[in-house]
Amino acid sequence: MEKDIKFRGYLTFDDSLKAQQALKPRRLVSPVAIVSVLTLGAVGLAFWQMHVDKSMAIFMLVFLAAFMGGGFWLMNTSARKSQKKLYEKACIKRRGTLKTDGIQIKKGKTRKNIPWELFDKSVEVDGIVAVVKSGESLGFARYMFDSEGEWTRARKLIKDHYS
Repeated sequence: MEKDIKFRGYLTFDDSLKAQQALKPRRLVSPVAIVSVLTLGAVGLAFWQMHVDKSMAIFMLVFLAAFMGGGFWLMNTSARKSQKKLYEKACIKRRGTLKTDGIQIKKGKTRKNIPWELFDKSVEVDGIVAVVKSGESLGFARYMFDSEGEWTRARKLIKDHYS
């Protein structure tokens, strides 16, 4: 029997977002695009009804689109920084072991055993392997393991449980 596979730490914030994005259902059109088009359309209609000069209306619509885009970007960047701080604060030092019967996680003096059967499937995206149950996931990446060999064994162990 092969020895257990030890890991330490968490996914980075960016890797955690990648795993979450892979789990989210894909939308054909983003809500931001819908709001932007509807807003610009309403303003364009208002300009048309007020008989605003065509070049002035185009200039104002371009300015409004740039202003809205900048606002969305600023809100997204600010929210991302706040989320990253909260994520990193919540990541208490942990280590664990992947075993044939499940995952053992140790945080401080607390030990938790999670059987593989608790999860529904595994997902792999950009060098991250995550086990998933109802949108919740537990992810692993190469940097959480001591060697490339252990990472390869971990990926195989996880994928074999859900293939």
